[in-house]
Amino acid sequence: MAAAGIMPRRRSILGLGAAPALAIIFSYAFFLALAIGCFALPVIIFWSGVMRDHKVSAVFLSVFGIVAGTTILWSLIPWRDKSKVEGIPIDMARETRLRAEIEYVAAALNESMPREIYLIPDANALVVQPGGLVGIGSRRILGLGLPLLATLSVSEFRALLAHEFAHFYTGDTRFTPWLATALKSMMLVYKNLGGESPIGPQLARPIVICLVVCLPSIMIPYILLVIGLRWYWAKLIRLTFILYRQQEFRSDEIACHVAGSEAVIEVLRKLPHCGAGFHAYLQCVVRPLLSAGYQPRLAQDFAAFVSTPQNQRAGAAALEKRLRIKSSRPFDFYPPLALRIERARLLGSTVSECSRQPALSLFDHLEEWEAKLLRKLAPGIEEMKLKPVNWDVVAAEIYLPGWRMFIERFVPLLLDKTVASLPELLKNLGPIADMVLHPPGRILRRSQREEQAVSVLACALGVSLVDHGWKFVVRPGATCIQLGSYRLQPHELVDALRSGTTSADQWQTFCSEKQISQYPLARNVRARQPDLYDRWFPDLGT
Repeated sequence: MAAAGIMPRRRSILGLGAAPALAIIFSYAFFLALAIGCFALPVIIFWSGVMRDHKVSAVFLSVFGIVAGTTILWSLIPWRDKSKVEGIPIDMARETRLRAEIEYVAAALNESMPREIYLIPDANALVVQPGGLVGIGSRRILGLGLPLLATLSVSEFRALLAHEFAHFYTGDTRFTPWLATALKSMMLVYKNLGGESPIGPQLARPIVICLVVCLPSIMIPYILLVIGLRWYWAKLIRLTFILYRQQEFRSDEIACHVAGSEAVIEVLRKLPHCGAGFHAYLQCVVRPLLSAGYQPRLAQDFAAFVSTPQNQRAGAAALEKRLRIKSSRPFDFYPPLALRIERARLLGSTVSECSRQPALSLFDHLEEWEAKLLRKLAPGIEEMKLKPVNWDVVAAEIYLPGWRMFIERFVPLLLDKTVASLPELLKNLGPIADMVLHPPGRILRRSQREEQAVSVLACALGVSLVDHGWKFVVRPGATCIQLGSYRLQPHELVDALRSGTTSADQWQTFCSEKQISQYPLARNVRARQPDLYDRWFPDLGT
């Protein structure tokens, strides 16, 4: 595989970083001078003769000077970076195709390979250089998010890699840790001087009393100093976040050069969809399967989950919401997605080699890494022997009983209702919503309780049809009720009735055609299984 032409090395990003770097250096110098001044305060008080006339205030101010000076110096110590990547290491000696793709991108930017490559449970990717002191003597680490990989092609994966390697290329991973460590030290100075240190709260009250009663002339300079420090801190943070956003723009530009603008734009557009869908996937697919002793196929099932029509619409809505943001806010780490896409499109970079093969096809031992990552996510299953997933069995053993248990609490309200009465029930959700329990530690709004009531009716419809011969079909992210070749999705149908997309007359016609009008929405069922119920619905109360 031939590498792309090496990207011309531009150092403009370092020029942009000079301003916050100089500000950080000035901040260190200023706070060191302030610490020296605090230590000098007892000496000044002693030689100025204040001790003779104001003994109490002089003692408190002297102690305060020593404590404040020590606090400042302690806060400014650049501690060793001990951050960890939350994932599992990939043995690259066994993943030859994946290694070849990463080496291709590394060669395109004339960069060395990362020392460690991790598979992470995040809809993103990352590069870090932990270890060492303020970034010096650190090691390169690349993290690849499995959920995002599940949705990318090989060309898009190359664009993702190029963006991350660009942070190595421009020196971000060497410069940014130093900047972040310095900012953290500045923040600790403010926090510890503001009373969050163990000694500060004990000294605060007597010091204020002495300043007000004995030395009121010191209060005005002190207040001005605090206001000035707050103003300086806010400006410094704003400047630093401008640098972070420019780093992202520059990395996008480099990725366009290596992998082409089209691939970069596709990755950017998929990020909101994956981010919004992964948490729902863990809750709706992974958690129920694990609770029943099944081993989810993390990547394959997530790809199927986000590709369902319902999740495609949710992803499109999440993307549209992000694209409506046209300008950066002062403390945004990333630039607006719309601006990143616009800049990538204006570059118009193209590449000769393009592969639409799934990025997961680069893995030779994906199932092994998935299993290890799953045990990282859920340590309690380490000793369990998980069964492979058979979705027909899973539907009957997990999801259908789960629906029955979900509606069990509401059966008394639905016993005399039929499938044909759904439009009427949707017009008056009050009685069902009133029975929805608040999760532990939360108070649901009325609209949230009504959404739960809509879900109750959808599940009741599905269970009623299954009890009359329809088949319960489950796939990742999609549940439908099937009779012959006809498929019905209860939640989408109920949502359509509620919104008016499907009218009450159309529903009555449909019920007559399918001969389901008189099916009862609920019937008395056996007592629930508490263990299964609690694993499925721990947030719904009991």
